[in-house]
Amino acid sequence: MNKRSKSFLAAMCLLLIAGVLAMTGCGSGSGSSSPAASTLSGTAAVGSPIVGGTITVSCAAGSALSTTTSSTGDWQVTVSGQTPPCAVQVSGGTINGTLNTTSYHSIASALGTVNVTPLTDLIVSNLAGAATPGTWFGGLNSTALSAINQTQIDAALTQLRTALALTPLNTIDPITTTFTATSGNSTDDMLAALNAAMTGASVTYANLLSNASATTFTLPAGLGSALTAAYANTTSGGNGGGTGGGSGGGSSSATINVTAATPSDGNGAIAVDTITEASAGNPSKPNLRRIRVDGHIGSAIVAVQIYYDSTTGVVDNMGYYWGPDGVTLTNFTFCSDGSTTPCTGASVNLASNTAAFNVDLNNVNGFDVLVATTMAHLSGDVSF
Repeated sequence: MNKRSKSFLAAMCLLLIAGVLAMTGCGSGSGSSSPAASTLSGTAAVGSPIVGGTITVSCAAGSALSTTTSSTGDWQVTVSGQTPPCAVQVSGGTINGTLNTTSYHSIASALGTVNVTPLTDLIVSNLAGAATPGTWFGGLNSTALSAINQTQIDAALTQLRTALALTPLNTIDPITTTFTATSGNSTDDMLAALNAAMTGASVTYANLLSNASATTFTLPAGLGSALTAAYANTTSGGNGGGTGGGSGGGSSSATINVTAATPSDGNGAIAVDTITEASAGNPSKPNLRRIRVDGHIGSAIVAVQIYYDSTTGVVDNMGYYWGPDGVTLTNFTFCSDGSTTPCTGASVNLASNTAAFNVDLNNVNGFDVLVATTMAHLSGDVSF
């Protein structure tokens, strides 16, 4: 090989090496490579999925993202160029076919699962000190989002756990724990119980958010006992019915302090009647007395009646009544009048002046939850 050929080959080798180095440099330079795409995703629900809701995501850096929730409340956005922390809002859509008029919010310090529910909304309210998280979300900017860290989120979660005092919440992070919006799922059952408890305790969501926005989050009066009772009547709480169809068994129990019973607290009443079975048409049982418990939830009324022997405490019969106020109530009788066997669905202790009863109505039309939340109104008179 002559010198000219050797020089040509050497030049070609140098060009080849330079090309390889140039390609390597392009591959490793951060300025010219495309960022790896990732996602934010979760479930938007309130005890039932929020269907067709608008999801809006605002991050510390990058443009806003949006999508729509599915029929199961699930959603996902692809993140490319956005930098956490990211705040999420769901608005509109429908819940069980009814228009959703409340927006809910969540916050994420990292990419991954970000659920949007009333529980996460309460966390945001406490974190931001905002009784109206929607206003907070609308005023967010890069500086405000960049100032949020996981320690602050964890502190707000601790406030939520302490206030609600629901055992499953101790091991569930409402923001990052994946769940399905169906009965029987612990997160969904907590959401359903919260909704039922607010109705039962006559607490508005605005009231609850106002309390959550305080440095120390405490529940409005009456909501704690109502929430405990409502969750106890869910599938996850141990006493609820089946998943979704309302056909599973359900039960709850309560003890009435007869002596402390007051005529009414605005939501219900306890009465220990002097009525006798003789006046009710059965003169063979002159010693029977009646304990009647009435409660109201919205336009519905619940009544529990226990007839017992005032000399022995043996319960003769017991019935449950439920229906719209002002109309004939549906009657569920557990112990028939005139039965030769003592009623085991209720008991009366004459020594302590207390009466106890159990509800086990196969979760008929949500009756278990209705009874539990109604009786929770009568704190001090009825205990669970």
